[in-house]
Amino acid sequence: GLGDVYKRQDSDWGIYPQAIIASPARIEETGRKLETYASSQSYGWGAHGVNVLARYGTDAAARILDDWHHKTRRDALRWRARRGVHQIAQSQGVSVEELLERSLPTFDFDARGELEIDFGSQRFTLRLGPLNAIGYVRDGKVMKSMPSKRVADDDELVTQAKAFIKRARADIKRITRAQRRRFESAMFTGRSWEVSLWLERYARHPLMRSFIQGLVWGLCDAEGALVTPFQLDESYELVDAKDDSVAWTEGQRVRIIHPIEMTPAQLSAWTERFMDFEIIESFPQLTRHAYKRDAWPERGEALYMRLERVPEKVFLGHLNRQGYQLGAREDAGLINASTKQVGPYHITISHSGFSPEFEMGQDIELEGLDISMDG
Repeated sequence: GLGDVYKRQDSDWGIYPQAIIASPARIEETGRKLETYASSQSYGWGAHGVNVLARYGTDAAARILDDWHHKTRRDALRWRARRGVHQIAQSQGVSVEELLERSLPTFDFDARGELEIDFGSQRFTLRLGPLNAIGYVRDGKVMKSMPSKRVADDDELVTQAKAFIKRARADIKRITRAQRRRFESAMFTGRSWEVSLWLERYARHPLMRSFIQGLVWGLCDAEGALVTPFQLDESYELVDAKDDSVAWTEGQRVRIIHPIEMTPAQLSAWTERFMDFEIIESFPQLTRHAYKRDAWPERGEALYMRLERVPEKVFLGHLNRQGYQLGAREDAGLINASTKQVGPYHITISHSGFSPEFEMGQDIELEGLDISMDG
């Protein structure tokens, strides 16, 4: 595999055949080690690893590269990973969003988000909970942890099951993190889906089902105008804030509602429903602070008062979760701004400089906020 070649030699001749002969599991292993390769003394290994995944060209390889694009602190790996995603999308003749969202793996979970595990003398069920947290159920009882191995259990089955659970938990966490970013971006941009496609790709998908239940969606017309807000309940039914069924008609589309579109009464009703049914938001939607233009604070200080100086690691984590990209390096190689594109709007946050490769242990201070519109 790539890791073995990496340990044995400095040349790259043995790497690229992996894009043709490697198994999906080997490619997954390569993907998990991309940052290790990128941080090695042999600088080119990070680029070789990205190229292997890009040439492998599967949807899974694209999702791995997209995850590294958003979470790595290394500039070279971030942009190479993004370029690799675009390369795979172009080779398949689809958009990047379509590539990353179609054919999401189920990891053999059924439509209810459950999977039976066999240890030999005992069986139990893995159950996906809110935000796809994996729980354990045996004989109808929820367990705090995985059942312990019994003497009568099959050693090989137990080893295989534990390895599968470990790998599935890591991969599901990665997929959920990426989908959270895409759905939040879709809320900002007003991206919509055909109802039938939305039902197939999300409502009936075990990994997406619990995730989309934590959001308020909306049926809209062909022009994108909101018709009816709804939520997907435990019975896979579309319901309103009063738990009444919502019917959709041919030609309508589905999108995530931004809270600024709701009236105070609607926002209150949906917030009450989420509290009554103990529904966890998949990301801040109903609880998001949003200002309409006529209610925008007159002075910027009103916003800055809500922001505190935060440690560098925490600050970077906030930026990443909100979908911001680190800006270009300036004097002394420091990054002094971060940006985010939201539909036609370009947001720039100016802050005190830092280098993502080296944690200086200092706080980051917000210095400015600028919003411009394309055109």
